[in-house]
Amino acid sequence: MRMTLRAHIYIVNTKHLLGALALVALFGHGCSSATGPKPVTSKEPEKGLEFVKLDVARRGRPDTWRWLKKGQNGQPSEIVREEVDLNGDGKVDFQKKFAQGKPLLFTLDLDFDGRNDLIEHYIDGALVRIESSHNFSGKMDTWRFFEKGALARVERDTNGDGKPDEWMYYAQDKLQRTARDLNYDGVVDTWEE
Repeated sequence: MRMTLRAHIYIVNTKHLLGALALVALFGHGCSSATGPKPVTSKEPEKGLEFVKLDVARRGRPDTWRWLKKGQNGQPSEIVREEVDLNGDGKVDFQKKFAQGKPLLFTLDLDFDGRNDLIEHYIDGALVRIESSHNFSGKMDTWRFFEKGALARVERDTNGDGKPDEWMYYAQDKLQRTARDLNYDGVVDTWEE
């Protein structure tokens, strides 16, 4: 599975660097191990899914929880949801949801305050939108839109009212033009090419 949280982890405050490093360490270490973490499996009747707990960080307690749909006719199980505790506090910091084995929604709490700072949306496994909160408030202030895997548009809320007031349009991953609403009335005031 391709990790898409690459450059989307926007660290604007050095106190959050440890959270991002924990994410990199967890996924860099735990997912590539040849022996791998030993799963603790228990069946849960909930929605007919198999529930698996993993100790990926090897702390002696589960830090990753997976919900799997059993494969039919000898097919492998399909992951439906995965939740990860990145800092060992027992709370979910990273959640991934899947549909037919393809990514559907990823959420990430970078500063471990219980609020999502990054949300990735997928359609048919293709990334279509990323929402992020650059001040780690859990209130989204930047929206990135993708078409056929390429960045097409970025919308930003620069005054914190929850509405975009800056729009950047891209073609072939290059900025083409920028629109700005300088007085925050919902109408574009300037265009830059």
